[in-house]
Amino acid sequence: MRLQFGDTFVKVESILKTVSQPTIDEIKKSLRFSYNTLRPQLDLCKDITGILELMSDNSSLDDISMLEYLVNKLNIEEAKLVVQEYKEVIEEFSKTELSKCLHEWFSYASPLQCERITIVVDQETEDYTLKDVRRLSANIFDELSPNVRLNVVRDENSFTITCSFPLILSEQLITAALNNIDVLKENKVKRLTIGYCTVYEIKDTSTATTTEIDEYTSSLSTSSGLMKQLMLSLSVQLINSKEEVTTLNKENMTVKRGAQLSKKEAESLKETLDATNKIVRVSIAESDKFKRMAAESSQLLQEKVLHLTEREEENENLKEIKELLEEQLALFQSEKAELVEKIEETQIQTVLHQEENEAKSNEEIEMLQMKITTIHSQRMEMDKKVQELMLKNKELEKALPKDKSYQVSLNVNSLVIEMQNLQAQVEQLSNDEAHRKLEHIEKQNDILLKENEKLHIEVSMLRKQNLWKQKQDTNPIVFQDDIYGEIVVDHPLIMRIVKTRQFQRLKDIKKLGYTYLNIPKANYSRLQHSIGMYFLAGQYVKQLRRRQPELNITDSDILCVQIAALCFNLGHGPFSHIFEMFLDEMSKKDNSDRPWKNVSEASVKMFDYMLEDNEDLMANFEKHFDNPKEDIAFIKELIQGTGYEHHKDKKFLHKIVYNKKSGLDVSMIDSTMRDAAVLGKNLTFQWRVFFNQVRVLRCDDGELHKCFSKDDLETCNDLFRTRHALFRELYYLRKNRIASVMIRRILVKSNGIPIIKDDIRRVTISDATKSMSAYTQLNDGILSVIKHFIDDKEVQELLKCLESLEVIGQTGWVTLTNDWNEDRIKQHIVRSIKSCDVTDQLILDPIKTGYENWNALTQYYYTSDGKTGQWKQEWAQPPQFADKQLRILLVSGDRVLIKEVQKTLQKLITDEQLVPGEIYPDEENYNLMPQVPPLKKEEATELKEEVASALATV
Repeated sequence: MRLQFGDTFVKVESILKTVSQPTIDEIKKSLRFSYNTLRPQLDLCKDITGILELMSDNSSLDDISMLEYLVNKLNIEEAKLVVQEYKEVIEEFSKTELSKCLHEWFSYASPLQCERITIVVDQETEDYTLKDVRRLSANIFDELSPNVRLNVVRDENSFTITCSFPLILSEQLITAALNNIDVLKENKVKRLTIGYCTVYEIKDTSTATTTEIDEYTSSLSTSSGLMKQLMLSLSVQLINSKEEVTTLNKENMTVKRGAQLSKKEAESLKETLDATNKIVRVSIAESDKFKRMAAESSQLLQEKVLHLTEREEENENLKEIKELLEEQLALFQSEKAELVEKIEETQIQTVLHQEENEAKSNEEIEMLQMKITTIHSQRMEMDKKVQELMLKNKELEKALPKDKSYQVSLNVNSLVIEMQNLQAQVEQLSNDEAHRKLEHIEKQNDILLKENEKLHIEVSMLRKQNLWKQKQDTNPIVFQDDIYGEIVVDHPLIMRIVKTRQFQRLKDIKKLGYTYLNIPKANYSRLQHSIGMYFLAGQYVKQLRRRQPELNITDSDILCVQIAALCFNLGHGPFSHIFEMFLDEMSKKDNSDRPWKNVSEASVKMFDYMLEDNEDLMANFEKHFDNPKEDIAFIKELIQGTGYEHHKDKKFLHKIVYNKKSGLDVSMIDSTMRDAAVLGKNLTFQWRVFFNQVRVLRCDDGELHKCFSKDDLETCNDLFRTRHALFRELYYLRKNRIASVMIRRILVKSNGIPIIKDDIRRVTISDATKSMSAYTQLNDGILSVIKHFIDDKEVQELLKCLESLEVIGQTGWVTLTNDWNEDRIKQHIVRSIKSCDVTDQLILDPIKTGYENWNALTQYYYTSDGKTGQWKQEWAQPPQFADKQLRILLVSGDRVLIKEVQKTLQKLITDEQLVPGEIYPDEENYNLMPQVPPLKKEEATELKEEVASALATV
């Protein structure tokens, strides 16, 4: 009933979240006016979930009036129906076995016998259970006879209800007489009358024989005699009551006379009392006022005390946050000081560089000025020489004959012209050189100015980036999760892990592979699953620490468990479990070992690579752990669920993240809840209630184990049944498995060509698992890479089929037996097909149920008296129909070939009784992939011989 009580609040919450509703503040406001005592707690509620949890804590099994008030206030019809349904259930519950039992015993009880009913509740029962039983018991006793007296004794953790029937004196005497008939005989009593009831009488002592007396006395002890005595007893009570009434009437008359006498005295006193009453009324009014003020003050004090108590926890959290902020501030200041030093050094270097360039420019300018000065002096000398030549020329003209003087004049003029040309060339040369130099200097100055501006911009950007990075590092990461609501990641180390590329890679890996093509809601990623596991693991171990402080669970222990849950999925490849199918087939095909035994081993390898690839991550571990190497090794053990070399005193923590022994861990719980939501299933498993009932106890083997309540067996088995239904309706649904098989086929066919980038080269898909740097590049985007780089006709056709929702051939399914296993069935079909070799095209897909290893699963439990035990056969018990089944598919679009395989399969089912089994109807193959003709047997044989020859040559 308590679970149904909680489920009612959960249903109302889901309804409120889906319909349009008022704001949180409006809901708080309406509740504040109606429920004053809840004001402090309401102020702390941040969302509708918190408000409903508060209302649940302040309600009881038979009183959900607070929830009913809220639903009526919001006027939501769906929620009203949920509340009404619960009220009907609780009303029916009140009429259960306890009520029937009490009514039955009370109906048997005789007023002549003192019956007593005692109800003792176990001392170890939760307080809310005691309240529930007490309230429901009170409702039952209210309906019983008013003659029943109740006596309730409240103990520390239990209470006792005692019910008894009161007997009047005459009934007690009659009872005593009936119980002592032998005494009456011994004393030869002839008649015994009590009131008007003759209890014992002998009619004729002279003639009466002993036999008659015995018969008479025995008749009194029979049920009919008892009924007569009871009737007489009731008559006695009636007569006694009449006499009592007569007596009371007489006394009443006497009282009336006395009342008349005292009436006059009362009237005289009335006037005095009226005056006194006025004074008393005033004082009472003042007293009531003071009482109200005192009550309000008391209530305010209680609210403040409650508020302060809640604030204490917040203060502790704030202290931790303050310490973290102080550490980050110190780090920021040190980084800021380093940045300021770098800026100052850069500025000094810039100034020195400018001064050096200016000095060089000044030197070049001085050199240029000196050259110009030299050129001017040379020019002046040349002018002087030209004048001298001109004078000499005139003198020669006078002294020489005209013809020779004319020739000399021409020579001199030509010489002058040459000198002038030379001078012009020198001037032009000097001007050009100076102009070039100046332009060069100006360009250098412009370049220096631009570099200086660029440097200032880069410095300011660096400052902004540093501030932004500092802010991002301190701000918590908030995930809006579909299952748990808001998940806050605020621990610096967890935040740093989340930001690594190894973890962010999980965003691009779908948890349910290619299922989202058929079911769009099945599109959540491994990253979401990891965050959910982190949240659940933290709640699990924190709950253990709260309830059992003697376990000495430290903050480091909690952090280790949370990191292990967060990193549990790091090792998954493209499309999650489809990649594991690919590795299995490649190992079988190449006759080689897998790169790892299971995904958890791959996750440990990726975790090591994460520490290696992110230099500051190891520093963060050293900062938050006293013994980082020990704790990192412990985290790896938690991920793999094996080994107890580290933290041996806390082995019970090893089975929280990954539990091979019971199969029930946070990975299974989170994935089951998410996948049930994908199909819209209503999961009754309440993880908070379940975690609250887990205990760590020492069991028969002398070790501490996590033990579940014995009452939770059916709850856990129901969770396994839900998981089995998910295997049937989601994981191994035919259309989903066909998509998975097609992707596996694409990966296998594409494995021969290196398309994955490693540090210095490209590697194949399977070789990428040997290097975590290459494996980090693998995600669901591998299909796009294959589409552009792999030139294979079948691969390209399968990729097109995935996009157009075309499928490979579906033939049927059979039930495996001890004689007919997977390999034998495949060999039989291949041998039976005469037209071609279908070895490569025939796909046999085992249909799993989730109960494959149920015989090996066990779980410890505890009982109400503190004893422990172990579930084996009854734990995770599969249904009777959980047989091993095999689905047969054909990578082909050839309907004739598919029909031929189906005939072979049908004959095998009939001849060997592989039942249940089925051949899929033709309608299932309506949307087949294009036909890619297979090799004939002769061609296949030739190809095998060529390959063998090539291999021998190699």
